[in-house]
Order: sequence, then C-alpha cells, then structure tokens
Amino acid sequence: MRVLICKFSGSDRLKSDWSFTARVDSIVEDLLHRLSEVGCNGLLSGIKSAPNEKLKLTKEGFTTHQVIDAFGVLKKYK
Repeated sequence: MRVLICKFSGSDRLKSDWSFTARVDSIVEDLLHRLSEVGCNGLLSGIKSAPNEKLKLTKEGFTTHQVIDAFGVLKKYK
C-alpha cells in the first residue's frame, strides 16, 4: 500500500473522505505526510496497554516505545 500511495501526487487528491489502517510500528512521518497530501483524513491503528514483556510474550510485534513514537508523529497531523 505504501508504494501505491507514494505514486499519487498532490493533484491526485481523492475526492471523498477516506481513512487508512496501519500497524503502530509502521506509522512514520513520511507515510503520514503522503497520506495527508492525497486526502486521507483518518488513521486507524490498534494498540495494547501493556508492558514490553507482555507485548513480547503475546507476540504483538511492537514495543511501548514504538507506540509513544507513533503518537508523537500523529500529533503533527491532527
């Protein structure tokens, strides 16, 4: 999906509201910037409130630090 979105240009802005689903460990600024350029107005991501040991035990694939980083980037695009 990332490659497809990066091929859009600012003039390719979609004409309807749409959102995007992403894992918390893939939320990075360059992706959010491109999504906002092409008209994305929402991002859905599931997170868990648990210590890193439990996240690792349940094989979630991300850490609490990655969640905090993702929210820091998301604040820029609210």
